[in-house]
Amino acid sequence: GQALSSREEMLATAERFLADVERIQPGMAVTAEFRGFAHMLRGRFQEALPVLERAHRALVDARGERGEFVGTTKSRLAYVLSRLGEKDRAIALQRESNAIYEALEGADSSNSLIGRLALADM
Repeated sequence: GQALSSREEMLATAERFLADVERIQPGMAVTAEFRGFAHMLRGRFQEALPVLERAHRALVDARGERGEFVGTTKSRLAYVLSRLGEKDRAIALQRESNAIYEALEGADSSNSLIGRLALADM
């Protein structure tokens, strides 16, 4: 493969792949989650919010409240909300994400530790 010269190029490539997947199989929660994540990484929090909210609802419907991807989506959604000034909602979602990872992996797992750091930063 070709080396990418910048983060922006990597994100643009990822978004092109996501568009291809969405054309082949539209409506998948995981593609919405990754698209929201790409918006988040670019600092496009207003664009990320509805995409991540839609992905969160779909993942909860498919996997229940305690699935691993649900924890990741809750954490990303919390980050976006915190950047948009919705601190109370962000803190509540990050706490839910932390509880999921502690139940799945234990309190000393890297995801649990990262979640506690994220909460402290909000």
